[in-house]
Amino acid sequence: SAGDLVLLQGLLLQLWVPLNFLGWMYRELRSCLVDMEDFFGILRTQPTLVDGPYQLPSQPLSASHTVQGSASSNGNGVSSTSSSYDVRMEHLE
Repeated sequence: SAGDLVLLQGLLLQLWVPLNFLGWMYRELRSCLVDMEDFFGILRTQPTLVDGPYQLPSQPLSASHTVQGSASSNGNGVSSTSSSYDVRMEHLE
């Protein structure tokens, strides 16, 4: 009868939801373990490049840039602004 079909459908739904969640957890855990295994494999590789005779400078280089007189426009008209600013990058210890 129709009531038996509704009962069977409800029973299957109650079984399917927890099994679907467990399947999702299993897939995610397996994927994470595979990714970790690949990651540790990469960490175990030895570099093939050797150090050259040149060293990098111990102090990074400083840089500065000055911008003066910038203009901007929008879709309705031109609005210009006159400004200036300095950008400095220095090594801080």
